[in-house]
Amino acid sequence: MKNSLAYQYGYGLFETIKVESSKLLFLDDHIERLASSATQINMPVEPLKNLKNRAYLYIKENNIKNGILKIMYIKDTNYKVEFLYRENPYSQHLYEKGFKINFSDSKRNPYSNMVYLKTNNYLENILEKNNSKSLGFHEPLFLNVHNHISEGATSNIFFVKNNIVYTPSINCGLLNGIIRKNLIKFCKQNNIQLIEGEFSKEFLLDCDEVFVTNSILEIMPVSMIENNSFNIDTYNLTKEIYNKFCDYMRKEG
Repeated sequence: MKNSLAYQYGYGLFETIKVESSKLLFLDDHIERLASSATQINMPVEPLKNLKNRAYLYIKENNIKNGILKIMYIKDTNYKVEFLYRENPYSQHLYEKGFKINFSDSKRNPYSNMVYLKTNNYLENILEKNNSKSLGFHEPLFLNVHNHISEGATSNIFFVKNNIVYTPSINCGLLNGIIRKNLIKFCKQNNIQLIEGEFSKEFLLDCDEVFVTNSILEIMPVSMIENNSFNIDTYNLTKEIYNKFCDYMRKEG
């Protein structure tokens, strides 16, 4: 293992999947993204064969009902898949209070293919998230090199103004999160106007509602961006999306 590219250089990919009542939410989407990413970094897809059955076998054998399953696909002496489990750290209390986020000094580079892949080389995200926590925030938000809003360290961001939902487009240099992808699809199916594009920090701070998404958080309201407060009690559209999308997710996912 110590001589492997995975150990020495982080050569590999991962997916983080929510386990709820012994169901792996959006597992097919996660496997599809993993296989697509593997092809882009010259890793064979053959070792991912029957991955869905193997993932469910792992949670069954380990009696996992709820929590988080991490699937790692790495380059060791050969290519292999590993499973890891951890508990979900997010409580209902946090959803009631909302996330506090700050702007990272690091910039996303939309010209690098790596920002679009979920690789094991995650050090920048970890360091920036730890720095945010030390300052009293939950999540850092990255701008890209053109000073457009990009993504959080572990999340995608959405914002609402005049009942229109906005989110940065993929070419802003971000990972197309599984919840992001499905939420965009959901909004289109439910006639909720959503615009993908390039947005400034000033536009974000002038919005009425802000929330972040990932496969574990699902939809988390944002109550503060640095020293700018948002009243999540007035988040009417976010609440509507959250309630309807949760039902959709448990049917589709």
